[in-house]
Amino acid sequence: MIKKILFSFLFCTILISCSGNDSSEEDIKKDDPTNIENKETTIASVSPVLAKRNTLLTITGTNLGTNISDISIFFGEIVASVQSVKENEITVLVPNKVTDPTIRIVKNSKEFKITNFDYIPTVTFSYVRKDEKIYASTQLFPGLITIDKLGNIYFTAGDGRVDEIASNGTYHPEFVNDLVLDIPNAIAADSNNNIYVIDVNGYIFKYAPSGALTRPRNSDGALVRVGAASGMCFDSKDNLYISEYNTSKIMKLTPTGILSIFAGANGSGFQNGNIKDAKFSKPNGLVFDKMDNLYVVDHNNNRIRKIAIDGTVTTIAGSATRGYKDGKGSEATFNYPLDIAIDKYNNLYVSDPDNNSIRMITPKGNVISIADHNEFYKPTSIAMNIDGRTLFVSDWIDGELRKMILE
Repeated sequence: MIKKILFSFLFCTILISCSGNDSSEEDIKKDDPTNIENKETTIASVSPVLAKRNTLLTITGTNLGTNISDISIFFGEIVASVQSVKENEITVLVPNKVTDPTIRIVKNSKEFKITNFDYIPTVTFSYVRKDEKIYASTQLFPGLITIDKLGNIYFTAGDGRVDEIASNGTYHPEFVNDLVLDIPNAIAADSNNNIYVIDVNGYIFKYAPSGALTRPRNSDGALVRVGAASGMCFDSKDNLYISEYNTSKIMKLTPTGILSIFAGANGSGFQNGNIKDAKFSKPNGLVFDKMDNLYVVDHNNNRIRKIAIDGTVTTIAGSATRGYKDGKGSEATFNYPLDIAIDKYNNLYVSDPDNNSIRMITPKGNVISIADHNEFYKPTSIAMNIDGRTLFVSDWIDGELRKMILE
């Protein structure tokens, strides 16, 4: 009996001892820094940093694993197709119609982000007149373009004349045919779909959706008159901003008819800083973003400027050197840029007629040519449709209204 008890005691002791040894080895394994399971995953880079859809990107890092099923990659919210996974490298195809270029890498429920990538949209081009055949027999010769909140397109088409293409495609020639209105210099639509036109003499004409004309007046009852207007747009409160080519200033007209200098010191030149001290040289196109930051095409300075809501003027792209070069910020060059538009993702689009091109400026400041001489000859006025992804372009020399669908 004693032998039996002693044997049972020794057997249990051996089991406990073995179990204890296994646990210690497991703990040692978990604490071992050379064990690959203990290494943290890191993301180092992505290449290329600018790419179109279906481009193969290479993402480098450490401890990425080798199991492709452990990795999910998103461009914003769009799922991408992972092609391969190695310990230090992942390859992935850029998906179509990327709206948010932030790359999200998810590995075993942990998320990593790459924020220095920019997506180049794929562009489909068409002629509104020839390809869509809405009014194929009519040569349009569009000049300045604007689009109201309903998607109706208005463009100047000669002395005192504004034509309309309704959002359903119906063409209304001579929406405005006003003998009082001289050569139009600028055009814009307010939030109530009224169309404003400034003529070569600096007078402002306001046309209601019905075509009825009124003319802004100041507190003394006199007609509001500005200098040589070369661009205009409205902010979120329907204040009208006008670039004056002759004075190199940006003017502001309130809905009550008060006209004042918004930005620009006396004389043309180039200077950033406060709006009262900043200088421009023959500013042209204007556009606001959703936060009411104003972007200015500084024509003779070959730069794109930003006037922030706090009144600070900065340069976001371009330099004193004229040319045709893509790049980031001041690395890029323009050749007397003219007009500007913005999409719903805050990408800017600039017409660069002397380079026969349309340039895109991403929120990160990358300047990318998305259309060139193969598509355009002197693109001038541009306007973004209400969908935020269709850009209309006046191809001045060809006398055609073009459409660019950005995907």
